[in-house]
Amino acid sequence: MEKKELKICHKMDLKHFLVNYCQIDNEKLLDELCHLSHKELKEACFLYGIDLIRTSFEYVSKEQIMTGVIILVNDAFGNPAPYVNPNRILNNELETELDVSLITSVSLEYKFDKKGRQKSLKRKVKLRKDDRK
Repeated sequence: MEKKELKICHKMDLKHFLVNYCQIDNEKLLDELCHLSHKELKEACFLYGIDLIRTSFEYVSKEQIMTGVIILVNDAFGNPAPYVNPNRILNNELETELDVSLITSVSLEYKFDKKGRQKSLKRKVKLRKDDRK
């Protein structure tokens, strides 16, 4: 991603990201985390057991930002960094030959490496238990 494109992309502040995407509601913790740089945030999240995946700009495309796979977040010093959206849910249609009435839910599970690149995608389909014997 080029710097020109980065400047025009929407970026959110750290508090908004932590509250709405990471579901952190402890005010003391939020106050502590919101005054950190991205590097300090990574270390603090590791200590608190908060799972955040930050990636490099070289792996980020404009399409990933537009679709919400990647979220640009400003730290306490106004520096942006790309994070993998922890709440990303895709609503892809499932192409299957199964009887649709037997499907109770479909979920997609993404796995990312330490640099934030997508490693794998698993599609999980839960079927309704058949009551017939």
